[in-house]
Amino acid sequence: MTTFCRFFLCLLVAAAPMGVLAADLGGETDVIILDPLGLIKASDIDFGAVALGSGGEGGTITLNGETSEVTVTGGLTAMGGTPAAGLFHGRGANNFVAVLNVQRNITLTRENASDTLTFATRINSDWTPWFGNLYLDIFPGSGLLDIEIGGTLTVPDDAPEGVYKADFTVVLNYF
Repeated sequence: MTTFCRFFLCLLVAAAPMGVLAADLGGETDVIILDPLGLIKASDIDFGAVALGSGGEGGTITLNGETSEVTVTGGLTAMGGTPAAGLFHGRGANNFVAVLNVQRNITLTRENASDTLTFATRINSDWTPWFGNLYLDIFPGSGLLDIEIGGTLTVPDDAPEGVYKADFTVVLNYF
């Protein structure tokens, strides 16, 4: 979360000894105040539950960031749960450039173990990939942006049963 305020203040004062000459000059004052940048999480990413194939075959789970629909490939079978894309709401100044930083690859770790899965994030189509982990957008007239995060989770063959979790950071700046 970033808040940026810039103040310009120009003041000119002319003073002369009493009883002598005096002159008046005008001063100028300007201020630019930007709306505070805000970012809140509305929902976490949840791929739901999946089962490996009968021979232990893995595959991929793709979570659509805009619809929260899940598709599976390989030997995986979707087993329900409540799949949900990650949803964040951003607020900033109208027509300013927004820069979003989200990890492109996140490693999930099985609770109480060291087994891992890899999740390749995908941001909703309103955002333009820039470079590295950065994406660009323009705050619309409302000053509000949605950040929807989905992606593809790779489940290797014979992945151990369990709950896999990861924390990740979403950073939003504007200029």
